[in-house]
Amino acid sequence: MTVAIAHAGPEDYPDWRAMWDGYCAFYQVTIPESVTQQSWSRICDPMSPVKALMARDATTGAPLGMCNYILHANTWTHGPVCYLEDLFAHPHVRGKGVGKALIDRLVELGKAQGWARVYWMTRENNATARRLYDRYVKADDFVRDMVKL
Repeated sequence: MTVAIAHAGPEDYPDWRAMWDGYCAFYQVTIPESVTQQSWSRICDPMSPVKALMARDATTGAPLGMCNYILHANTWTHGPVCYLEDLFAHPHVRGKGVGKALIDRLVELGKAQGWARVYWMTRENNATARRLYDRYVKADDFVRDMVKL
C-alpha cells in the first residue's frame, strides 16, 4: 500500500468527519457539534493556523488517516512550532505506516517552511501510539497541567 498525503480541503469533509468521529470514540470524548464545525471551518480557512492532512491510498483514494495540527509562535525560537493535536489511522491500517507517513509529512513541511519543531502528546497508556512516537524521540520529562474553564 502506498500512502498519499495532502492538505485537507472542503471536499474532504465526509472522510475527515468519519475519522474525527473515530478519533473521538477512541478517546471516549464527546465534542459538541458546534466545536467540530468550528474546527472544520478553521481547517478550511487559509488564514487560520489550524490545518489538517489527509492520508489516502495512493491507488484507490480510499481514506486511511488524518491529522489536525496548529502552527503557532512561541517564546523559545524564532520560527513557529507545530502542535500535532490529533492523529488518527483507520483501525484496519494501524501499524502499516499511515501514522508515520502523516508525521513524516509534517516534519518535511516544517523543514521546508522553517518551523522550529513539531510536538505532540498522547496518553501514557496508548502503547500503539507510543511505539510510533518513540521512533522519533523519547518522551521528555515535562508534565502537562490543565485548568479547564
